[in-house]
Amino acid sequence: MDPKSVKDNLRNLLIERKPKELLLSYVNEHSCEEILLDLAFEDEPYLSWRSTWLLSHSNLDTLKGLEIDCAKLIKVAIKNGTSQHREVLKLLEKIEIPENTQSLYFDWALSLWTDIKNIPSIRISALRALFRMVKHHPELQNEITGISEPQFLIPLSPGIRIQAERMLKFDFLTNIHLNLHRNSH
Repeated sequence: MDPKSVKDNLRNLLIERKPKELLLSYVNEHSCEEILLDLAFEDEPYLSWRSTWLLSHSNLDTLKGLEIDCAKLIKVAIKNGTSQHREVLKLLEKIEIPENTQSLYFDWALSLWTDIKNIPSIRISALRALFRMVKHHPELQNEITGISEPQFLIPLSPGIRIQAERMLKFDFLTNIHLNLHRNSH
C-alpha cells in the first residue's frame, strides 16, 4: 500500500474511533509511526488528540525511534485545548525531553497544575511532569514552593488528592534528607 493510502486509512480509523488494539495493529502492520506522529500535529483537534493518544500507547522502543518535536507537541496541545493536554503529558512522560524544551515543558506543566479549572487527571499528570523536571534540575525547587497550598489541593477529586499529597510529601521528605546530607559534609 502506498504511503498516502496508509495515511488516509489511518486517519479514517482514528476518526471512526476504532478500538485501540485495532489501531495499534494497523500502525505496527504498516510501520506508520511517523505518519501517526504527523497526524498528532494536525490542525484538527480531534484527530490530533486521537493520534497523540495512540502514540502514548506505543511501546518505548517505537517512541525512541521517532524524532518527536516536544516543543511543537506542547504548542499543539496548548492550541487544541484541554482534551489533548493529558495525552501529551502522558506521551512526554515516556520520552527524553530535550534541554532546549525543558523550560517550556516545566512552565506548561506549572500552568496546568495551578489552573484549578483543569480536570484532576490533567493536574496530576502536570504535577508528575513538574517533579520530573525538578529531579533533573534541583534549582527549580524554588519555583514550585507554593504548589502544595490548599487552594491547589482542595479542588482535586479525593483519589487524585491522595496521589498529589503523597507525591508532595515524598518530595518534601526527600529534600529534607538531601539538605541534611549536604549540610553534614
